[in-house]
Order: sequence, then structure tokens, then C-alpha cells
Amino acid sequence: SSSGQSRPVQGHCGGLFEPSDSAMRLRRGLAALSRQGRLCPPGQVFEGGFSPPRWHSSASALDSSGEARAAGSSALSALSQAVVNGGADAVFAGMGSAYAPPPRVEARRDALRRLGLAVDRGEVPQADAVEEAAASLEDEHPLVRLAAVHATARVAQHGDRAAWGPVASRLEDDDELVRVGAARALGRMALQKDEEAIALLQRAQREGPGESVRLAARDAEARLLGLFAPVGSRDPAKHL
Repeated sequence: SSSGQSRPVQGHCGGLFEPSDSAMRLRRGLAALSRQGRLCPPGQVFEGGFSPPRWHSSASALDSSGEARAAGSSALSALSQAVVNGGADAVFAGMGSAYAPPPRVEARRDALRRLGLAVDRGEVPQADAVEEAAASLEDEHPLVRLAAVHATARVAQHGDRAAWGPVASRLEDDDELVRVGAARALGRMALQKDEEAIALLQRAQREGPGESVRLAARDAEARLLGLFAPVGSRDPAKHL
């Protein structure tokens, strides 16, 4: 309104009330998630035996599908309406679970996160851990693929071409976050001056969709070229 005060919102029961600050902050956060395509439409996650569609985070995927945009908008509308009607507590009381990743995805991500520690403790041979992590690089869900990228980079021996090759293939993943993760991981997994890895990162800079991917590939290439100072160095200029 012209007075600077927020306008009353029509509640579910017909009453008027002012939304709380926490509800408005949460609603703005949900709007950002919806624009990124990270919300899954209601009713498509926990229905028994139903295989949910993959979530899309890249702008290109959303722009090419009006249905994806409508689904994200529907999810935002349902969840934000719950916040407006019942306050932020309505989400944390259980409604937010309808928008969480499927239990299978969460379980697999947890298992991948534990691999590095298992290798450090000698509970899992390194070769077995690399094989297990790489097996999830082709998972149907982008969150699992991203966790697999991180896990493979964590447990593989530095410079192991057999390990970083499958990770590099995720530079062409259909999810932007996975592509960014793959570029960063490649910069840490390959040996410095590795011509093949550098060529892949240069191609990602030329052809990769999305500025974030190109920037991640540029930084990874700089690392492989030795342009990043080692941790603890007092004079980074010596490494330029």
C-alpha cells in the first residue's frame, strides 16, 4: 500500500491477518527454488510404485518445457498457500516432506557421503569405493549423480584416469549443478598439465550451457595449469 504497510492476506477461514516475517522469508525462498526448478510437483514423490520425473535445475530445461514451469508454479502455490494459511510451522510440521527428495535418493546420498570415511578407516578398499561411487554417476536423480561426483573425487587416487573419466562425462549432464560439480571435481582429480583433462575443460568453457559451468571449468583448468597457489603458500604470485 502507499503507507508502506503490508496488505492483509485473505486466510483459508475467511479472516484477515498480516503474514509473519518468517512466513514471508520462507515464501521468498520458495519462489527462488521454483525459479531454479528444484521443486517437485505435489503427489509425484511418495505415491507407491510411481517413478517420479527427474527434477530439472537448468534454465534451458525449464524454458523448453511449459509443463515443467507449470509444475513448479503449482508446487510453489500449494506450499506457499500452506505457509500463508498456517504459518511457517505448517511446513515444518509435515507439509514440507511432500516436497523433499524421495527416501531412496536420500539414502543413496548418505551412503555416498560415508564412503570417504569408510576408506579412511580401512573399512572399504579404495578400488571398491571408487567402483561403488562411479556406479551412481548414471542414476536417474540429479542429486544422486552430484553426490556420486563428489564421492568419486573424494575416494579416487589423484590422477587416476579410470576414475576421473566417468566424472568428466558428467560435464554434459542435463542438470546444471551436476555439470558444475563435475568441472570442479575434474580440476582436483586429474594431474596437473594433463592434456586430455585440460582439453575437456576448455571445451566446456566454449560449449557448456550456462555461465556457472563455464566459470567452474575455467577455474578447474587454471588449477590443472598450476595457476592456483597450494594451500598454505605465502606468495601466490610465485605460482602464476
